[in-house]
Amino acid sequence: MLKGRYYHDSEFLECTRRRASLTWRAILAGRDVLKKGLIRRIGDGSHTRIWEDRWIPQHFDGKPIVPQEGHVLTHVDQLISESGQWNEDVVRMSFSGIDADAILRTPIGGRGEDIWAWEPERHGFYSVKSAYKLLDATKQQLQDEAAVGSSGDDTWRRIWKLAPRSGGRWLG
Repeated sequence: MLKGRYYHDSEFLECTRRRASLTWRAILAGRDVLKKGLIRRIGDGSHTRIWEDRWIPQHFDGKPIVPQEGHVLTHVDQLISESGQWNEDVVRMSFSGIDADAILRTPIGGRGEDIWAWEPERHGFYSVKSAYKLLDATKQQLQDEAAVGSSGDDTWRRIWKLAPRSGGRWLG
């Protein structure tokens, strides 16, 4: 019923909120947590989009971080050889070193469709406990980043006072 009403022409992870019920808005809030922890496990690679889907384990946001100029590759199966292994030449030519190394470390299932798995758990199954830990770690990271930018010991204020200014304009 919800699929027919809210995302009949798209996938659950990509649907947008239209005038939604409270129930649907709560489901979408839970979906945001899922998006943080879901990752594609590569089977044949044909259903995983290189630049949009999270598919590279323990690699920044699970996607390549440096898109190459004029990339024409769209799906992971374009990076896999006939033998079912990574085509190392294509991977190294198409991605920066850090991305290529991470891709080449990513396991390939070989046959069968790509599947969604819960990355925080080794077995790939979602648990409320691991979702809570993921949210808590994300919150802690945001707090740490905010603390670095606004030091309570006036370090940043002292640094800014050292910069030469003239009439409100920076010199340089």
